[in-house]
Amino acid sequence: MIKKPANRFALPKVIISEVNSENILEFKVKYEKLARLDRFEVKAMHYGENNEIFFDEVVVNGGLIEVQYVGGGQKLLVELDGKAYELRGQKIGGKQRLLENRVSKTKVQLELTNNIEDKQGKKRLSRTERELIVSDNIKLYSQIVGREVKTTKEIYLIKRFLEYRSDLLFYYGFVDNFFKVVGNEKELWKIDFNTSHSEQLIEYIKYTFNDNLKNDRQYLNEYVTNDVQIQKDFNKVKNVFSELRHALLHFNYDFFQKLFNGQDVGFDLDIEFLNLFIDNRLLAKLPTKPSYSYQS
Repeated sequence: MIKKPANRFALPKVIISEVNSENILEFKVKYEKLARLDRFEVKAMHYGENNEIFFDEVVVNGGLIEVQYVGGGQKLLVELDGKAYELRGQKIGGKQRLLENRVSKTKVQLELTNNIEDKQGKKRLSRTERELIVSDNIKLYSQIVGREVKTTKEIYLIKRFLEYRSDLLFYYGFVDNFFKVVGNEKELWKIDFNTSHSEQLIEYIKYTFNDNLKNDRQYLNEYVTNDVQIQKDFNKVKNVFSELRHALLHFNYDFFQKLFNGQDVGFDLDIEFLNLFIDNRLLAKLPTKPSYSYQS
């Protein structure tokens, strides 16, 4: 006799983590009581006559867990956390008519079970579903990055890029305005720090360092008397922001993907002021100001 499971023996949750316009590319199994995820990479699959999924090749945790294909791949048998589980899936929707004459989007659905009945005599089941990518979304995101987009993971990264781009444009405006406060109407990327017209700007930079960065503790004294070093540093700063501006305005997704991954994008970040400030950050002791106050 098979013992009925108590509530604490919950089924793992199955999560579809990546799809394209046709197939599941990856799904994961998550355990409620354990800090663990098993990753199923679907290398190949196809649909049967009734839209049931046939798994042709699945790799679990990079091949560390063995998979058995049952019914020609119509379902998977796999041992997870010392217990045997069955996985099967199907494609649903797409042609189903809904209210107001709308057509539902095509979805893929997965079910996980261990074939043990609960206390009510029903087979315990963990189910999940996810919409496949529609052609309009593929077209939109492909236009944004200038190349073909195929998977939901790519779309997720592009959305992250768009959020980052929006935030960075906002802060870029603040940086740009800093260089206009002394009457210089040029944008940062147009300023030439090696010409005589930048003298007033350099004086303002010195004033800002002394006033805002607490140079009353004298740690920037030598730096703020060196106009040549200031020009050299801010030429590097200008070049960094010029590259960022160009990438932002032209939706250069590949540039920011390299930046996020720590790859070389041509920045020269050997800036003397930053080195000094980082080395003496404890001396600066810059105060923090709350954005609101509460009075009882």
